[in-house]
Amino acid sequence: MFKQMLSHFVKAQSRQFSPCLVKSQKPDYFNSIYPVESYTGILNIQLKSYDFTVLERFSSFVHRISENIGVDVLDVWATPSKAIDVVTFQKNSHIQQDKYHLKEYERNVQIDSIPASLLSVLMEVIHTSLPESVKLSIHSHEHQYDEIRFVPDLELKALRQELDEITSAKNK
Repeated sequence: MFKQMLSHFVKAQSRQFSPCLVKSQKPDYFNSIYPVESYTGILNIQLKSYDFTVLERFSSFVHRISENIGVDVLDVWATPSKAIDVVTFQKNSHIQQDKYHLKEYERNVQIDSIPASLLSVLMEVIHTSLPESVKLSIHSHEHQYDEIRFVPDLELKALRQELDEITSAKNK
């Protein structure tokens, strides 16, 4: 009796959900052989340090590692150093104890279209081998970073200002 009821139930369920009546609701990416991988845009790996030699060695290491794992390195550049004056005071007073003049150096490695899975591996390698004195920053490329990297030519600015003054005096 139980077998008859079970077979009747199975036949009823199979008629209700027959393959021709129910469409498959699988997403398109289930049909692809390879997984869909997302790529990043242009990224800047920014390295800053007060120690020039350590920064130079580490920036060349980052460049070499990036190329070895198959990442497109677009450009590597240095920005002008920034001078910083640091003053220490005696305890509980306003009297200067020491004064230090420091320079902060910066190097940038620009990479393009790296797969997200490879980016995590690259960042792990860089972060693991990061020296103590080096600060790491990774951000997408913006136009302002192109302006910072060039040293202004003061003579050229002075000549342009003279030219502007001459043309404005001529127009009056």
